[in-house]
Amino acid sequence: MTHRTHRSLSHAWQARFALLHKLGADSRSVYALIRSPEYRALGLRDKLRVSLNPWAFFFDWVYYLCKGMWLKGAFIIGATFSFYTLVTVLDALTGGHIPGVVFWLPTPIICTRIANHDYYRKVVHSEAIWPGLPAMFARPAGAAGFALAGVGLYCAVSFSPIGVFA
Repeated sequence: MTHRTHRSLSHAWQARFALLHKLGADSRSVYALIRSPEYRALGLRDKLRVSLNPWAFFFDWVYYLCKGMWLKGAFIIGATFSFYTLVTVLDALTGGHIPGVVFWLPTPIICTRIANHDYYRKVVHSEAIWPGLPAMFARPAGAAGFALAGVGLYCAVSFSPIGVFA
């Protein structure tokens, strides 16, 4: 991490970044990091500092957009609304027995767990999208197209005879 980057962050982010650097966030995915022996050896406070972001829980993809992680935010929008579409169809097939928490809880939980690592990777490595995703998501048109497609598909299903607004 450069001195300029380090200086522009709040003390809380500096502490998180130092901890993430120590845990190997430069070369590990967030999931590999939280399964590492180094992470498991941390105290509860440091574990929460690394893997919990309440702002990301309450604002999920909006948090990503506000932090300047546009491509990741757009991907999360597309994935979230694709998931909503799937759950809406399953809800219709089961006669409306899927609880509402299944719709809204997965995205905030995932975002709260990965947001700190993602922000670290953005600031330190200028990472725009997660490695391993198809190259189309690394371009603004691809990420925005996925977001629009997800929202459009959800709207189409929701306003159809099986949807929640029918």
